[in-house]
Amino acid sequence: MRGVDLWLAQSDEFLLQHLSTSPEVEPPTFAMQLRSTLRYIQDNQFPAVTVFPDNRPHYYRRDEASGCWQLVRY
Repeated sequence: MRGVDLWLAQSDEFLLQHLSTSPEVEPPTFAMQLRSTLRYIQDNQFPAVTVFPDNRPHYYRRDEASGCWQLVRY
């Protein structure tokens, strides 16, 4: 993704107004989570090598207790 550095340099309000489909109702963590996602994209410019080195899909399930997604190992 080209221009990640430019997006990361913007203010939280700018990101909210330009990258949200519903900025009025986003949670307070929206900008923080978006920045984390953009850094992940920036750090994994070649996901076939860094994210999927074994060329296999990743499967996740939602933990009922915490609500977080957990990687399922097969």
